[in-house]
Amino acid sequence: MKDTPGPYLWVPTLYFAHGSPYFLVNTISVIMFKDMGMSNGDLALYTSLLYLPWVVKPLWSPFVDIIRTKRWWIVAMQALMAVAFAAMALLLPRPDAAAIAAGGVPVSSFVLTLIIFYLTALASATRDIAADG
Repeated sequence: MKDTPGPYLWVPTLYFAHGSPYFLVNTISVIMFKDMGMSNGDLALYTSLLYLPWVVKPLWSPFVDIIRTKRWWIVAMQALMAVAFAAMALLLPRPDAAAIAAGGVPVSSFVLTLIIFYLTALASATRDIAADG
């Protein structure tokens, strides 16, 4: 009797993990940046840049296949996304009452969260390349 899960367990979890970071990066970032007091124009600009890694996946997919195994990329990118999500949770901006009343958040908090979201997007897109290959 086998003690490893078969494809009936592997495939659904693989594709759930495929879509979850995409949703988190592209939906939660919009909500979070809007709560930070960002204007709609700036919000559209910065969050549209977060879609870029999924758009340009074909440009770096040959390198993913050449450099390491698909399993290594999936595990490594999962670990990187876990670290990035933990960092996002721990480093969320906590402005003082005056900043909240003014409707803004310090720029450094925005830049930090944008970098973490972009890193997560790159890791997720790279993981998608390995999982689809």
